[in-house]
Amino acid sequence: FRVVALDNRGHGRSDKLDEPAAYHTALMAEDARRLLDHCGIGRADVMGYSMGARIAATLALNHPERVRSLL
Repeated sequence: FRVVALDNRGHGRSDKLDEPAAYHTALMAEDARRLLDHCGIGRADVMGYSMGARIAATLALNHPERVRSLL
């Protein structure tokens, strides 16, 4: 397996954005989709914890063809 960990916006070393709307779950799910695109990953087993679970679920709902399984 290949593991790719996303540093969500506003967390870790990513930029801290001042606008609360910038942290909408749908936007953050699109960040995850774009990361899959950037890495050349067509489908993935996706895992999320806490806020990451909401992001992963939104990714699966909005792009079911990209999510093989959801944990």
